[in-house]
Amino acid sequence: MHEATAEVYKWVDQAGKTHFGDTVPQQDQPAAKPVNLHGAASVSAERRRDAQQRSAAAQGRLRAAENQAGAKAVAPIAEPDPTPPKPRARTSEEKLADFRASQECFDPFHNYRGTGIKPEAFSQCSEIKDPAGVSER
Repeated sequence: MHEATAEVYKWVDQAGKTHFGDTVPQQDQPAAKPVNLHGAASVSAERRRDAQQRSAAAQGRLRAAENQAGAKAVAPIAEPDPTPPKPRARTSEEKLADFRASQECFDPFHNYRGTGIKPEAFSQCSEIKDPAGVSER
């Protein structure tokens, strides 16, 4: 096995992303530090060539995407409406049906004299006020 002859650098770009490579972009050169590869596993020439080809292809795709994005006119993003839609007004029949369902839920929880409701009922039933203002019971 042979040691790599190219020097490898490590740097952090302006976005805070760490990079390793043998060529450092000019704007990141002040932050670049050489990496000590002594004792590091050597990479075969074939694997190195494959990695370089993948890197070149990725850089080509990135440049193409940047060029394409620059050529397209970007439509402004519409701001969402900050006010939520108003709920539909419930009909009196719907309100009465909710009230009756609430009463049916509470029925098994009346105490034995019928003068009160057991506390556990309130964890299982929703208390709905009589929509007419006068209870039927």
